This record gives sequence, structure tokens and C-alpha cells, in this order.
Amino acid sequence: MIPLNDVASASGVPTLRMSLYGTGYGPATVTMPNGEVLTGSYRLAVGGAVSAGFATVSGPGATASVNGAVATIPTQNPFTIQAVGNRGTTLICQGSAGGMGHGDAVCTTNTRAQYQMMF
Repeated sequence: MIPLNDVASASGVPTLRMSLYGTGYGPATVTMPNGEVLTGSYRLAVGGAVSAGFATVSGPGATASVNGAVATIPTQNPFTIQAVGNRGTTLICQGSAGGMGHGDAVCTTNTRAQYQMMF
């Protein structure tokens, strides 16, 4: 995690651990520089749409068929982490992840420290 403001720089750099299961949801653990351990979860909202259409047109002289399919999958998907510690620290990260499992987010604590994370 990279400090983004003076509060984060003065606090030190936390360590984040996530287990990416490929399900869009899983555990997250953050160890703050003062030793407080925050536990929570991440969520990756994978979007997209798939549609298909089929039609048959008949007339007095001929019959025609038309069919088609389209799939739309976004390149960026919303990503969040929420974690809370036993000393009252909370951390919320918001960002996005691409289709290859890499992304970034900005994390903010309840003490207003902000960090950039990349995965």
C-alpha cells in the first residue's frame, strides 16, 4: 500500500492479505503499522450481459431465418474491501479490477489515512 496523504505517511504502511478464490468474494486481513489486525472481506462485482435473438420470417414466396448473439463484458469491475479492527480502526477500499484479476483501489481509514493499493 502506498500512502496518499500526510496522515497515512505519519501512520506507516499497513499490510493487506487477500485470498482470491475466483468467486468474487473472500476474506481480507489488514495489519496496521501499530500491530492492530483488521479483519473483513473483499467483494468483486463482475458484470456483463449476454443476449441472443432468433427470428423466422415466412411469406408467400420464401422463408428466411435470422439469428444472432452478442456478449458484452466490461473491462473494469467494481472492487471493495471492508475491514474492522479490535481497537476500533476501520478500513474501506474502493476501486476496480480488470478481467485478468489485476486492479487498484484507494483505501481510507476512519482516521482519514488514505492509501493506494494495487493487485
